[in-house]
Amino acid sequence: MTNKAAKIAKQWLDDADAILVTASNGLSISEGLNLFANDKKLKEVLGDLVDKYHLPNLLTAFAFKYPNQLDYWRMAA
Repeated sequence: MTNKAAKIAKQWLDDADAILVTASNGLSISEGLNLFANDKKLKEVLGDLVDKYHLPNLLTAFAFKYPNQLDYWRMAA
């Protein structure tokens, strides 16, 4: 980044009312964890919960309403 570009970026930040910072699934995928995949890693992480609750991916597992509190804590741990 050039000095001029850095000054422009600083001005934009100084003038902004707010800043929104986001991240995508690419960060977890680059570490070998695809939140959308039904793969070996899913069963490695959740074990028998995948078949018991028909969980297609980790994202669904995070939002699932587990009827069994122990299973919820197994997923959350």
